[in-house]
Amino acid sequence: HQIEILGFVHPLLKIKVRCSKGTYIRSLAHDLGELMECGAYLKSLVRSAYDPFLLGSSISLDDIKEALAAGSCDRLLFPVDYPLQEWQRQVVSQEISTKIIQGHDILFDCADISTDNPLCVYGPAQNFLAVMKFVRENRLWHPEKVFNL
Repeated sequence: HQIEILGFVHPLLKIKVRCSKGTYIRSLAHDLGELMECGAYLKSLVRSAYDPFLLGSSISLDDIKEALAAGSCDRLLFPVDYPLQEWQRQVVSQEISTKIIQGHDILFDCADISTDNPLCVYGPAQNFLAVMKFVRENRLWHPEKVFNL
């Protein structure tokens, strides 16, 4: 966590907070007010990033309206697996793809796959297929969410 003071003009304190998920910024403001014995609340709150999304890469409503009118909304969209780009990946054959789509548990014989983390699975054409989770009881990978894109 990191807190940076950006400015102070009595009675307003402007701060920038870098924090993890689950941090309650309103509670932080309250706690700062108690610490300074003056009380505090939020006048405004801007979330500037939510990894991997940044406020600077957001799209205006006008851009969306223009894309809708031109029939080109696809150019504004991130791939569905974009937020999962840091996760481990596995490409599978068409036969395994079919089994995953049908909800079957799968055995992967790959030593480089960590069983502690979810696995993004892609079909033979590199299409995002599913997110799978390792089930320790049967030592197989279970499709948690199937996309079949």
